[in-house]
Amino acid sequence: MSKLVKVTAALDADNVTDLTIFDSAGAPVDLDALGATRVYAEVCGQLQNATHDAESFSGNAVAIKFGGLAVDPGTYSPKLVYVSPAKPDGEVLAGPGFETEIRLRLGC
Repeated sequence: MSKLVKVTAALDADNVTDLTIFDSAGAPVDLDALGATRVYAEVCGQLQNATHDAESFSGNAVAIKFGGLAVDPGTYSPKLVYVSPAKPDGEVLAGPGFETEIRLRLGC
């Protein structure tokens, strides 16, 4: 059974959303163990990196400023992707059809 995470964010705002992503066994995904060097959200081809401080992603926590996406207000199902030396093109951690799905509502 997938876990639905509902997020509401304002476009052009600096609010940070903290997320925990789960695997198919229901355990939190450990980004450190995966060797993640970058984590980003993708909505309609637009990318938003995890926030740029030291705590943007660590262990099983990801911090994203969804308000930084260059998209119109609306409801989206973003993909959350990590990049590592073993996965240089990225691997989807969360999104439609994955164990964790994110429902993002962006407003003005």
